[in-house]
Amino acid sequence: MDNQALPKTLLQAVRKFSDPQVAHDFFVAIRFPNGVACPRPGCGSADLNYLAKHFRWYCRECKRQFSAKVGTALEDSPIPLTKWLPAFWLISSNRNGISSYEIARGLGVTQKTAWFMLHRIRLAMQDEPNDQLIGTVEADEAYIGGRWESMNRKRRRAIEKTGKGPMTSKATVVGMVERSQGGRKGRVRAYSVPDTAHKTMLPILTKSIDRDATLYTDAADLYRHINEFFLTHSTVNHKLKSTFAGTSTRTILNAFGRS
Repeated sequence: MDNQALPKTLLQAVRKFSDPQVAHDFFVAIRFPNGVACPRPGCGSADLNYLAKHFRWYCRECKRQFSAKVGTALEDSPIPLTKWLPAFWLISSNRNGISSYEIARGLGVTQKTAWFMLHRIRLAMQDEPNDQLIGTVEADEAYIGGRWESMNRKRRRAIEKTGKGPMTSKATVVGMVERSQGGRKGRVRAYSVPDTAHKTMLPILTKSIDRDATLYTDAADLYRHINEFFLTHSTVNHKLKSTFAGTSTRTILNAFGRS
């Protein structure tokens, strides 16, 4: 297998990146596609000395050392690339998401370390939120957090005293997913919101989704009259069926880890 070939299985990823030199060379080729240069702001010099023993470079211009991690989401982390790269593979290959506990078991690190890696990798994988989703887009809302049944009695009583229901303990999230089309992979947007009121959701939807997009949602009241803002809006009533006349929100439900 070529040094720059992407692993297709977890076994290949572990074998490929278990060698520190191979893992480093692979990351450097992605980090510096046009050749290694000093990443320090205001420098960018290619006049470097490579310190092979420590996988670092010394910049003759600014008189400082740097590694391939500098200027990336992996900076200031003592975790080796032999752990980072398989973690990238694990997270990117699981469409429905992966927990820090599973990453910890798979890589042989603590759950705390896996949690840190998970958040850093999500940061590295995010794209610019300014461009709008196009084509066919699915939208839905979800409540993220611990199960009511799993909470201790003290936590339940505290919530019950507010006079509100179990969902008070969860974070409300609105998500949108762009379906893949023409060989182009779809993108996902997710935002934490205070509530699912129409006045809260509408600005987020109109800002995130192109006006000419085809929008698929469920039949919740908050999506009522949304067709005034998009070219096409179709709904499916999940109480009756999961799809209706080609309309489905299965993709966004999978993104939330639901079915």
